[in-house]
Amino acid sequence: MAAMSPSEDFFSLESVDALSAGALGFMPRIFVLTTLPHRQPEGHQFERANGRHSLRMCAARRLGLPFGSYPRLLLAYLTTEAVRTKSPQIDLGSTPNDLARKLGLSTISGPRARLLGSRSSFVASST
Repeated sequence: MAAMSPSEDFFSLESVDALSAGALGFMPRIFVLTTLPHRQPEGHQFERANGRHSLRMCAARRLGLPFGSYPRLLLAYLTTEAVRTKSPQIDLGSTPNDLARKLGLSTISGPRARLLGSRSSFVASST
């Protein structure tokens, strides 16, 4: 079988809807409009506004606020799973590697595993 050109590959992907392909994801509107911080915020409070929408987060000083790509990926995963399963309970696994697999990341260890675990704690502890 001959390899498809990039344009043929694009159009073949486009012919399948995201729901059928299992590639449909969800994100809370407020996070689309305002986003979580990309870098570690100073202090234990964060606020961002976009027009009439605003996001305000507070966290315990010892834990800190969520920032970076892992918390954004985790929020997208949690929202997608809640919509897909229609359940408020979502199993994240018992280890950072379980969570990494659920997020579509490669198996991780060492500093990356600790980073994923700590960033996940930031999301869970923020209000």
